[in-house]
Amino acid sequence: MIRSMTGFARADNDSTVGQLVLELRSVNHRYLDISFRLPEELRSFEPLLREGIQKQLGRGKVDCNMRYRAAAQSDGLKVDEAKVKSLLGALEQIGGWMSDAAPLSALDVLQWPGLIEDDKPDQQ
Repeated sequence: MIRSMTGFARADNDSTVGQLVLELRSVNHRYLDISFRLPEELRSFEPLLREGIQKQLGRGKVDCNMRYRAAAQSDGLKVDEAKVKSLLGALEQIGGWMSDAAPLSALDVLQWPGLIEDDKPDQQ
């Protein structure tokens, strides 16, 4: 087990699916305190990362920062048609309840989370 509590590490990896950068910072702390800043598509890796850090460190405040940038795709954006129709139906229903609802543009609809499909990183 590592005894020193102050340190910094950075690793990055470029692959066909994109670029992944992992940074770890640690400072002296009485107990082991691990905090994560992960993009939503990598949130499922948090338990695995936490377990790996706990195996190596006994104490300290550890900040784990992970960034992911997907590789450029040449096939363009894919819109989830079923989700868009569901959202538009809900907006129409809510608009019926409100007398002064402002109209939405296509750009407003596209900013809704989950409507644009993209390649997700491999979760295994």
